[in-house]
Amino acid sequence: MQENLIERIDRELAANPVWQVRSMDTLWLCPFCGEAGAREAPIEDLAPQVRKHLDRCAPWNQGRGRPQTLPILKQKAILMQLAHLLSTQKAWRVVAPNSYWICPYCVKLTDVRFPKETAKVDLPILQGILAHLNGCAAYDGGRGRLRTTEEIKKIATDVLEQKRLIADIRAKLTGSDVWRVKDKNECWVCPYCRKSI
Repeated sequence: MQENLIERIDRELAANPVWQVRSMDTLWLCPFCGEAGAREAPIEDLAPQVRKHLDRCAPWNQGRGRPQTLPILKQKAILMQLAHLLSTQKAWRVVAPNSYWICPYCVKLTDVRFPKETAKVDLPILQGILAHLNGCAAYDGGRGRLRTTEEIKKIATDVLEQKRLIADIRAKLTGSDVWRVKDKNECWVCPYCRKSI
């Protein structure tokens, strides 16, 4: 029976796309439970690792289980990789003072709430980050330029300062007549230099 299982594993690993999903190029994802079931090894060493995993994998159900779909497995692989990046690379854990995650590619404040004290990143945070990355031109499917932690903090500080200044100017424009003066052409007049803009 074990020999038949090893033969099936070898056949599935060679030909079935749902059996070929990897995360971080080193972890084999079980097509039944979607968890990392084996560490990538030479092909002759992988089948015994997979068999060990399947022996304790309830969704496998001794070969009678139903595998998950390829898109679901690929998304799990990506989420697993994101969790790894967030736990090992500081550039992926930079957050603004308001606890929103800053993308390490576009260096923009996202709508992903990322409390600094979070030790383990939960699924909604990972899904929010993935949603941002899927639409992030600077990320470019992972081919973009990852900024350093220092770059991210500097750019983020500059952007936050700019936002603070804009809010301050808006408050002055609405709260002070001196800031609402216009010339004969309806152009705003700077209250400091008295020049029209």
